[in-house]
Amino acid sequence: MSRIQPRLHPTSLTVRGSCLPCLRIVMVSPNLPPMSVALLVHWRIISNLLQLFLPAGQRDVIPTMQELTYSGDSITPVIPSDIFSQVGLRFGDSHLHLDILLSRTSINDFDVLEATYGEREFQLDVAIANYVFPDHWECFREQANDPRIYLTFGIHPHVTSMEYSTVRLHELLREPGCVGLGEVGLDFTYSCRCNPRCRSSKACKREKLAHQRAFLRKVLPIAKEMDLTLVVHCRDPNTGCAAKEFLSILEDLHFTDLRIHRHCFTGNAVEAMTWMHRLPNVKFGFTSNLLRLSGAADVICAIPMSNVLLDSDAPYLTPTSRMNIYTPWALFPVARRIAELKGVALSDVLAQTLHNLKCLYRI
Repeated sequence: MSRIQPRLHPTSLTVRGSCLPCLRIVMVSPNLPPMSVALLVHWRIISNLLQLFLPAGQRDVIPTMQELTYSGDSITPVIPSDIFSQVGLRFGDSHLHLDILLSRTSINDFDVLEATYGEREFQLDVAIANYVFPDHWECFREQANDPRIYLTFGIHPHVTSMEYSTVRLHELLREPGCVGLGEVGLDFTYSCRCNPRCRSSKACKREKLAHQRAFLRKVLPIAKEMDLTLVVHCRDPNTGCAAKEFLSILEDLHFTDLRIHRHCFTGNAVEAMTWMHRLPNVKFGFTSNLLRLSGAADVICAIPMSNVLLDSDAPYLTPTSRMNIYTPWALFPVARRIAELKGVALSDVLAQTLHNLKCLYRI
């Protein structure tokens, strides 16, 4: 009995700004003619064809891990015995704010949060909880007690002007379960929130940005020294200036080899290609914010799946109509859209992004 496994490779073609799936069949066994029954009804070919033509809601239930064995003129399906007993597809959330999420839901336990907002068909495998407000740093001991939760510590650009101890930050980065530094970065959308109001809001903004730049140059060497993944926040009024300056700082410090999570990416395809060219270890967090951009399809098609992360930024993004707050389980419309544009199964997107997350954070 010989085992036949022709591989069906989905690739991408960009046509007038949209991404269309293109199928290329590669024969593994040269002993069978290209139009043999064993190949024409192979589950991989049928599954991929169904992925193309079925409505989006039905694509997700197509099995993608079956094989067929070929013996003479008979074809026998080999289906894993537990394929129908699996609770759900595993996924990873590369960025959430657990302290804020638990506070806003008035829940103090992650298991209760999952029972309240989770979905049976999807299993959260790994989540990266970012503690970016120093007043909340110590909360992780009570909140991040689930073995699936890993930690990062940083200071959000909005609060870098306050006097917080980088000594304590350095200590927290050595905590068991800490896998990254951040989020840190540049935010050019900051507006004066001083109370009472400053005499000059422009001067206030310049001062805040100066603090952000100074803080970056202080903490980036820590990420390098401790070999931690760097969680990057870059935001501006759709000019790309924050990303350009951050990249310039990394190059100036010779830190382009850092493992980088470009959190909540909303740049364009050119910006993404520039970062991938100059930063070999960068991956991009895709959120629901990206889907709202006019050039979202171009961005998703331009970035290889090996560089993509699912990034909820919970609870800060706008919730769906079914939920009153944004949680990691609200990521699936993002994953489905990626699957549609890449021409692959939802299960493949979830598996690849989970793999990317574990590799980037060395979990």
